[in-house]
Amino acid sequence: MPSHRGLQTLLRQLRTLASHDGALLTSAKDRLARAEEEMAAARAAFEEASLRADASQQAADEAARVLPHLAAPPQAQEDCRGAKPAWDGDSHGTRTLGEEIVAFVAAHPGSRRRAIDEHIRTARSDLKASGVGPELTRLFRAGEVIRLAHGRYRIPAPGEKGDA
Repeated sequence: MPSHRGLQTLLRQLRTLASHDGALLTSAKDRLARAEEEMAAARAAFEEASLRADASQQAADEAARVLPHLAAPPQAQEDCRGAKPAWDGDSHGTRTLGEEIVAFVAAHPGSRRRAIDEHIRTARSDLKASGVGPELTRLFRAGEVIRLAHGRYRIPAPGEKGDA
């Protein structure tokens, strides 16, 4: 039979182990609670985004149904400078690459080239993003955009032209 002192040591070790395991359990419970809160927040954000995406898509579909004359024509051939296609989209069609760039820069003064490229790739997949650089140069030379700094553009004020 173990001695009294040996039993006391064993009891202390068991209490230390139980205390340590209790701390681990508390920590695990706290971590689980934080994870459940994060999951609930992520689920709420997902549900909100899902509702918004559905509503936006329904609005876009309804607008296209009500305004069929604004629907984009089939993808047309055009050169990298954004020359107008044969269907000539002046009043009811889609903007050329140059017109799209000017509209974007007008809406986003100080636009970076990267943002213009991204806009063309995402909003206007029918246009060639590889033509953005040459078109910006053409627009700059024509005085339709002003180069604020390397890769940054804005629309000139009336009578203004060239580098800012």
